[in-house]
Amino acid sequence: MWYLWKTSKSAILSSEDGGVIGDPFQALDIENNKIFISHSGGSNWRWSFIDSYALVDTTFFLATHFSYWGSFCDEKIEIDFDLFSGQILYSLDLEECGEGFGDNSHLLDSLPKTESFIYKNVKIGLQNRLDTNIRIISPVNGFEIGL
Repeated sequence: MWYLWKTSKSAILSSEDGGVIGDPFQALDIENNKIFISHSGGSNWRWSFIDSYALVDTTFFLATHFSYWGSFCDEKIEIDFDLFSGQILYSLDLEECGEGFGDNSHLLDSLPKTESFIYKNVKIGLQNRLDTNIRIISPVNGFEIGL
């Protein structure tokens, strides 16, 4: 049996934040004692992210963040961040061209670019998820990561 124990007005985006696709909220799931919240939106340039929150003492903290930004025949960026270990995997690659949309294989000479590094001590709670603005610059390629 479930009952309301914690609430947050900042972990779920506003219904206007999805761009032309509309309401960005996709799902809220509970698995393995974690809360998973997913969003997506955009127009030609699409984005999505999945946040998971784990209970530490009596507070839900952001445990993992996976995000994607990309467009047909253009760049795609994926970030996979485990906030508890500090491990970040950043990948810049090309999104495939759909049939009839052209060919971007000539751009593969400079891509993909990936970087894995550690960035520790980031704590974001369920209650202040969207109020917290964190910018991380990767040490090797200078990629900017926003949470």
